[in-house]
Amino acid sequence: MLSAKVLIFTVGVLAAVAEAAGTCPSIENNVDYSGADVGSARSSSANGCCSICSSTNGCGAFTWTNYNGGTCWLKQSKGTGKASSGSISAVLQTSSSSGSLHSFWKTTSTTAVLTSAVSPARRPTDAARSAPRRTAAVRSPGRTTTAVRVG
Repeated sequence: MLSAKVLIFTVGVLAAVAEAAGTCPSIENNVDYSGADVGSARSSSANGCCSICSSTNGCGAFTWTNYNGGTCWLKQSKGTGKASSGSISAVLQTSSSSGSLHSFWKTTSTTAVLTSAVSPARRPTDAARSAPRRTAAVRSPGRTTTAVRVG
């Protein structure tokens, strides 16, 4: 007599997707990009602003000033550059055509059903339990492959 074991599972994949890591090669000293602010953050240097801008959704440029020990003024875009002593500004460079870093979280899931028939007369012995088990690969187009123990 055969009995069937059914294993149902869902595999979720949470992936951070970013178009490109941002760099700031076009540093402009004594320039303030006015307007188009999307936020501000503390940083002791303009290099720190580049990192902060590249990880902030909607940030495409920044101006750093020594206000409060160092502040990044995050901008959607470059806007109008104005002379400002001590300010340092830059545009974030990415490989995207829009010129700004867009990141988002994408969740995908796959549900799979595995079945295996096991005969009650052929139960594994202690020696068989310690032996390596078979695995079955579950694949979905464009998804992560997951190996599952069967039997």
